Amino acid sequence: MANYHQHHRERRGGGGGGGGHRHYRNNHSGGNGGGHNQQQQQQQPPSGAKRSSPSESSTSEANDSTCVVCFKPILIYAIGECDHLCCFECSARIRVLCRQNDCPICRRDLAKVIFAKTMAPYRELDVRNRSGLYDKKYRICFTDGDVQQAFFELLDNKCPRCDEKNFPKFDQLREHVRKRHELFYCDICTEHLKIFSSERRCYSRQELALHRRVGDPDNVGHRGHPLCEYCDKRFLDKDELFRHLRKEHFFCHFCDADGANHFYGDYDTLRDHFRQEHYLCEEGECEQEQFTAVFRSEIDLRAHRASAHGKSMNKLANKQTRTLELEFSYAPRHREGAGGPGAGSGPGGGGSGRGRGGA
Repeated sequence: MANYHQHHRERRGGGGGGGGHRHYRNNHSGGNGGGHNQQQQQQQPPSGAKRSSPSESSTSEANDSTCVVCFKPILIYAIGECDHLCCFECSARIRVLCRQNDCPICRRDLAKVIFAKTMAPYRELDVRNRSGLYDKKYRICFTDGDVQQAFFELLDNKCPRCDEKNFPKFDQLREHVRKRHELFYCDICTEHLKIFSSERRCYSRQELALHRRVGDPDNVGHRGHPLCEYCDKRFLDKDELFRHLRKEHFFCHFCDADGANHFYGDYDTLRDHFRQEHYLCEEGECEQEQFTAVFRSEIDLRAHRASAHGKSMNKLANKQTRTLELEFSYAPRHREGAGGPGAGSGPGGGGSGRGRGGA
């Protein structure tokens, strides 16, 4: 028994020591784990902070290198006082061809713009630039000679078919391609489209006729130049044709108010429309007047005749006109009173408008 108890005490003591050792290891490992977690919490950024991913930074760089006007990659930047970016081609088109100095993004009037190959704030470029290259007419500053040369080449009037020298004016280039190459520019596009000479397109006679009627085969956005049937003249687009029709030709103001866009080549054709579809007065001076002698309803026409032409009409016609007007305006409505539906049919029941008008 003693040996058993002694052995049991030794096992308990050993077990206690082992348990204490294991307890120390657990506390020690737990302490290390807590310290490691604290280090991780200290290294983590705040929850409200925004992390920038590589994809977002690459997207921002791509946006800075793409023109917001033409969506082409920017090789030469155009920067104004507002620090908005666009390519030098769009800026030159606005300042040279359109004769405007507005920023294409914020519409701020820019006293000067800087063309540069590198992207930087306007003030930094203005202070750092020492090239002395400046175009006084269009108020454009160039950071180096290559940028200025690119601007000059953009304005050149070069022949698209041969290596002929640059022409001072576009009219000389147009005459050259007509005589030398038998090619033609579209007069309508040349007059209305604000583009550079290098962006314009030459056509043969057959191609030009097709371009004017239905457009270019490789340009789905252009459907040709619409034709005015009365003038036999073509216009840039349907909006220009509509403005021409409203200004130079005739339309019915009644049908126009109802949403119908019908036009007429002369007033005689419009008068026939008034006579067939509306109510036209052709008595006395109204026969020579335009637009004011036509009415939407027959009642309006009869009222006009009674007021404007009553003196020149005979008594019978004048009385008939006024009677019809009174019949429409003052005929009593049938009322069902306490006497029932037939109460108005007896004596004193109201009668007709014609009877009252003739009384």
